Amino acid sequence: MDYSNEEIDQYLEEEKIKSEINNYVFHNIYPETLNKFKDKLPIEIIISRASQQFPKLSETPEPEPIIQNITEFNNDFKDVEKKLIKMEKLLKNIKEDEENEQNKENEQNKENNNECPVCLETFHNKSYFTGSCGHIFCAKCICINMNRNIHTGTLCPLCRTNIL
Repeated sequence: MDYSNEEIDQYLEEEKIKSEINNYVFHNIYPETLNKFKDKLPIEIIISRASQQFPKLSETPEPEPIIQNITEFNNDFKDVEKKLIKMEKLLKNIKEDEENEQNKENEQNKENNNECPVCLETFHNKSYFTGSCGHIFCAKCICINMNRNIHTGTLCPLCRTNIL
């Protein structure tokens, strides 16, 4: 496969830039291509680059008539407004669904508050332990957990936060 001189030059230039970036990031070596800009202020660099990239005002094409732009804008605005109304309705439905699910979970938690999540037995007259996270366990379950699990025994069996 034959490459033109321009393609080779472009490839070499890209590799040089990559190398300079790598050297700057990992070795704190200032890029050689930017050395020519050391004496200039940053704003001068920006202005010189902008003048190269953007056409002069005299070269810009004539704008479309304003009335046509306004009617197009109004039509676009109406479409966007309709989409926003649909999204608001969807978000409202999602929020209501989440609230319903949360209410169901709260009701289930109230029912499960009097039972140990480890052995699933009710507390009735048993002694129980409440960790710093707020989870409640049988004293027996926590003692067994602390004795058997040397490294993780002081962690809550539900949320893994330190309970002591």
